[in-house]
Amino acid sequence: MSISSYHNGDLLFVQASQQPLSQMIAQSTQNQTTVNVNYTHVAILEKSHDNFFVMHATHNKGCIRQKLTDFLHDQDTNVDVYRLCQKNLNYDTIINRSKALLGSPYNTSFDPDEPGYYCSSFIYEIFKPEHFFNLIPMQFGPRNTVLPDWKRYYALLHLPIPNGKLGNNPNSLLQDQRFQLISQIRI
Repeated sequence: MSISSYHNGDLLFVQASQQPLSQMIAQSTQNQTTVNVNYTHVAILEKSHDNFFVMHATHNKGCIRQKLTDFLHDQDTNVDVYRLCQKNLNYDTIINRSKALLGSPYNTSFDPDEPGYYCSSFIYEIFKPEHFFNLIPMQFGPRNTVLPDWKRYYALLHLPIPNGKLGNNPNSLLQDQRFQLISQIRI
């Protein structure tokens, strides 16, 4: 599928990579999706005339807007493009909500009580008025355990692990089958 067929509001799901944080997320959330791929990052696409931009929450830069080509250059694994199957969404409004969050900090703690956004909480927030996504108890390991890497991660942050608090992750956003896979961008 050609990039020109992408729509305003398409969601870009990044497959798990070999990066440490990606692996930690993958190991903690792999059973929370109805698809056979494990995602560890998500962003929203903006189509403005013939230009494509991506808005998302990044660990290093907070909530940003960047060219699609730059976003793809930053990835080291495949990106899947999904489209919501709901016809009556006002994507201009959703894109404007995304833009209103730009400049917000990244929530390194993934704790909903802390300021900022992580990637899937950014997406949750911009679709919140449409009640599209549900919050779920967060997991930092299989079967309500906490992986040792997460224990070290939170020790460095000097924060408690928000295991069980309501939140989301890229895989949990896809639990609802209101999405259609449009294409895969191979990196």
